[in-house]
Amino acid sequence: MIYFVGDLSTYISYSLVLLVIFVFWLDWLDGYIARRSGKSTDIGSMIDITCDRGVEVLLAFGLAYRSAISPLIPLLLLIRGYLTDSLRWYAMKAHKRPFKGLHKKGSLFEFLTSSRITRGLYGGIKLLFFTLGAAYVFVGIVGLREVVYYLGWLVILLNILRGIPAFHDGLLIAEKLVERY
Repeated sequence: MIYFVGDLSTYISYSLVLLVIFVFWLDWLDGYIARRSGKSTDIGSMIDITCDRGVEVLLAFGLAYRSAISPLIPLLLLIRGYLTDSLRWYAMKAHKRPFKGLHKKGSLFEFLTSSRITRGLYGGIKLLFFTLGAAYVFVGIVGLREVVYYLGWLVILLNILRGIPAFHDGLLIAEKLVERY
């Protein structure tokens, strides 16, 4: 028999918050190792993005289900992800690298999609959003409700801004592919 000093649901709740942090850390570690070892591939990047989208959307729907955020947030994440990622597949089909070399060095598009500043800022805000969201929902830290709500909208704003270049490039590439057929 297993005995707990506190309520079992408390242990599970704290474990879920730690799991959110662990999942984001593993995602960062995977990318770091791929870049450091030089074993980063386009298909690996696409799989990574697909997994990221799945985790983000599931966590966001969980937060919306628990009324921590607006239901529009997971819906917008899902729509934006579907649009940009499906267009990225067109880029791969056209033998274009959907993550590198599409934007002029120093351009706004390159800054939004590739700079360490925007990637780090967006990743950090997402980590904060989902971690505090999990802490609010599962641990019950009531003071976090408004913070989580506004962080959710900030994530959406950054998500859409960072998706504009991918959507733009994807449309251009898809248009050229369609013209060929």
